[in-house]
Amino acid sequence: MSCGNHHETPCRDVLTALFIYLDNEVGDESRSQAIAIHLEECGPCQEEFTHEERVRVAISSACKEEAPPELRARVMQTFTEFRLTLTEIDLPNN
Repeated sequence: MSCGNHHETPCRDVLTALFIYLDNEVGDESRSQAIAIHLEECGPCQEEFTHEERVRVAISSACKEEAPPELRARVMQTFTEFRLTLTEIDLPNN
């Protein structure tokens, strides 16, 4: 996707980094700023950003259901048994 206009940061680079930008994991502040500036200037990239943001909100709000207490207890018991099994395994010394 490209709007056809020249940007300091190309659309391709912004769209490639969109998910890490949404997660605030770009790491480099200047790169993060460049993406933000591009999104302000470029309608198609802003639309893609808005779409991905809405998808994340929808998924987040749909996943708030808690497991029943019986299921949670069974899962925790399985983890405990697995952890105990791991401690019984003799690992070779390095």
